[in-house]
This record gives sequence, C-alpha cells and structure tokens, in this order.
Amino acid sequence: MTNLDKWLHLLHDQPGCTDFLHELLDIIENYMLVANEKDRTDAKDLVSKFKRITEKGQRDYLYWSQPRLRKREPPSLNCVINQRLIQYDARIDSLSTLDKWRVRIEQYVGHEVDWHPPPPLNRLRSPLHAKLVWEVRVLTAS
Repeated sequence: MTNLDKWLHLLHDQPGCTDFLHELLDIIENYMLVANEKDRTDAKDLVSKFKRITEKGQRDYLYWSQPRLRKREPPSLNCVINQRLIQYDARIDSLSTLDKWRVRIEQYVGHEVDWHPPPPLNRLRSPLHAKLVWEVRVLTAS
C-alpha cells in the first residue's frame, strides 16, 4: 500500500467523515489520481461529478453534516514511483505569447483550464511558488 493509499484510508476513517467527503475522496482517488492519463476523466466530467455531489448536499443536509463510517473497497493498484518538487525559476520569468493568451482566457472564464495536449502553463511566478509532481505506475496482478 502506497503512502497515498494510506492517506486516503486515514481520511475515510476519520470519525467526522461525512458521505459528501467519502464521495469527494472517491472522485479524487478513482478519477483524478489515475496513472494512465488517457484513462483519466476529463474536466467536463469532473465538473458534473462535483455538481452531482453538491446537489445531493443541497437536497439532504445530513449528506454534508452527518458523519458516517463506511466499509471501503480494497485500494486500486496505482503506485507512486517518483515525486519531485518544482520550484520557481527566475530564468523563466516571461510568458510566451501563447501563454499570455491562455492566461487571458482563464481570467475571462474565471478558472484554470486543462490545456492538454499542449504543455501546462508555468504558473510559478514568485520564489514562494512551487508545485509537487508525481509519476504513477499501474501495478498488474500476477
């Protein structure tokens, strides 16, 4: 079991974990932290999943507030094999014309956009900024 799986189990096992939090953790684990990027859910589907659990909470107040322990399925066979921290690099201080347009579009729509297949925007604009990148491998049962 990886550290990520341990953290997810730990969060699910918290006494205050509500149905909303259980479902949110499931979305993160099953749709966002998928090793093969082609198997990951796209942003549009994620928005609909988040909208669904939000609407559930609006219909049923206990969904947000009532803690409930639940029996979990065995963890998936994803394994984090490499982690690295990318920090601000003063040498990359100017945005390309494409990135400037992408930033303008994001400002216009009001949120960050997944720009796949072009490389993601370099949003590290200060020495205080950093991001964690990890590589995941799917383990096959033998």
